[in-house]
Amino acid sequence: MNAWTPDQVRGDMPIRTSDQVWGDMSNTSLEFNMSKTIKVALAGAGAFGIKHLDGIQNIDGVEVVSLIGREFAKTQEVADKFGIGHVTTDLNESLALKEVDAVILCTPTQMHASQTLACLKAGKHVQVEIPLCDVYKEGQEVL
Repeated sequence: MNAWTPDQVRGDMPIRTSDQVWGDMSNTSLEFNMSKTIKVALAGAGAFGIKHLDGIQNIDGVEVVSLIGREFAKTQEVADKFGIGHVTTDLNESLALKEVDAVILCTPTQMHASQTLACLKAGKHVQVEIPLCDVYKEGQEVL
């Protein structure tokens, strides 16, 4: 590895250039399409779900297209406030939507592991509000 020059070191931590970490990638066919909007379903229209919805409004390129909640009327209220077109009480209904790329789970902990597995089996990316589970075995099944 190359010797570090003083301008590449901050404290004791060397700062590496991308070529030092990844090597020369000029001949690779990697392409990143940053213009694609990520379409998300959010499960859990309660306090944590609303916090996520508030935050997502500040992220370019992310759109919540489906909201899942326990009570349809309350979930519809939240969806109306955030301009979300699809509302359901059934996660599987949202997972069946081809436009959904990813799911954010803001549901009770006891539901996280089984819902994560359902999302993964449906071919969706999934982000889980912590913790992943409250039963070790269920967490192992997800991993």
